[in-house]
Amino acid sequence: MPIGQLGRAAALGAAGGLRTFLPLAALGARGAPRRPWLARGLGVLAGGELIGDKLPATPSRLAGPALAGRAVSAGLAGARLAGPTGAAVAVLASAVTAYGGYHARRRLTEITPLPDWAVALAEDSLALALAGVGSRAKAETAAAGVSGSLVTRR
Repeated sequence: MPIGQLGRAAALGAAGGLRTFLPLAALGARGAPRRPWLARGLGVLAGGELIGDKLPATPSRLAGPALAGRAVSAGLAGARLAGPTGAAVAVLASAVTAYGGYHARRRLTEITPLPDWAVALAEDSLALALAGVGSRAKAETAAAGVSGSLVTRR
């Protein structure tokens, strides 16, 4: 099934709802950024978030500043892919996965013997996969049977 610019914006937004820095870090890692130091910095922040998310003192992703950060990150990534419409799609997707991911993770730790960190690792895997799909280049998506264009919008 083809996935275009808006589909990739939604995937990046969904990744951002689960892990704030992943959408921008994925775009920076996949593209040829004009500011390589920024791409590296976003990668470090994303890696730190993947670790910090497992700590018990980490605040809820649904707290105001955390939710706003997710929306901003998703919106910037979505705009980079598909302009203002992509930004709106990505922000909506980030809100859905922020709330859905929070409640799914909480519920899974209640009804299964899995510890929170194990569920969080599964959530990390999903977020990384979504970021990978969302940041795919045109050549990669064509090779995978997916149509659309690359992250070249300015």
